[in-house]
Amino acid sequence: MPSHPTAGRLSKIEVTQHTIRYVPSQYRRHYIDIDSNFSQYLTKFSSKTRTTMRKHLKRYVEKCGMSKYFREYARPEEMDEFYTLARRVSSVSFQEKLGVGIPASDEFRLELLRLAERGLVRGYILFAFDRPAAYEFCIVNGDCLTCELCGYDPEVRHLSPGSVLVFLLLERLFTERPFRRWDFGTGDLAYKAFYSTATIQCANIYYLHRTIRNAVIVLAHSAVRGVWSCIAKSLDLAGLRVRLKKRIRQQRCRSVFTG
Repeated sequence: MPSHPTAGRLSKIEVTQHTIRYVPSQYRRHYIDIDSNFSQYLTKFSSKTRTTMRKHLKRYVEKCGMSKYFREYARPEEMDEFYTLARRVSSVSFQEKLGVGIPASDEFRLELLRLAERGLVRGYILFAFDRPAAYEFCIVNGDCLTCELCGYDPEVRHLSPGSVLVFLLLERLFTERPFRRWDFGTGDLAYKAFYSTATIQCANIYYLHRTIRNAVIVLAHSAVRGVWSCIAKSLDLAGLRVRLKKRIRQQRCRSVFTG
C-alpha cells in the first residue's frame, strides 16, 4: 500500500496471528488546494519571495529567446512530442542519474498514449533557446493532478527553469481550475513544503504472510535501513551531508558534458 494516508505514526513492524505489517518509510505528502485565484495563493509567501518569483520569471522570459516558452500536453496526438522533449531533458538531468527520470522505453511511450486516450495524463514543457529546458509529468486522479516525474537541463540552471516551470504551471491551474488539488507526489522535499498549502501523513505499508522467511526478509531490510539512517545522521552532525550531496550533484552534472 504505497503512500497510504495514516492518522499518525505507525509502528515499523507489527505481527498478528497471520500477517506481518512492515512500514519501512513514513513521511509527509504535500499538496496545494486550488480553491482560490492565483493572486490569493501567492499571498502565502512573503512580499520579498513574491518579488523574487516574478524576477525569476521575467529574467527567464527575457533570456529564453522564445515567444512561446511554456506548453501543456494532454491529447493523445501530443504525447509523442511530449515524450521526445521530456526524454531529451531527462537524459541530461541529475534525476536521471538517481533513476527517477523519464524511462527510455517504448512501453512507457505507449503507456503515455493509453493514459492520454483516457484523459489521465498531463505533460508540461518549459522551453529555452528553441529547446526543452524542464518538464513535469503528471497523472490525473479524479479532481487531483499528481506530479510523478520532473527534471531540468543543468545547462540552464542559472535561469532557475524548475522554479519558473512550477510558477507557470500553478498559474495555469489556478486560472483554468481544471483540478481541485495539485499533489506533489511522494517524497518530503523542501521545495514541496515551500509551495504547498497543506500536508498529510503517509506511509508505505507492506502486508506479508507470517512465515519465517518473510520475517527474516523484513528484519534484514529494516536493519540495513537503520544502518543507513545512522550514517546519514552522523554526516548531518559533522556537517558533511549537504556538502556531500552538492559534490555528488556537481560531479553528475560534469559527467553529462564530459561523457
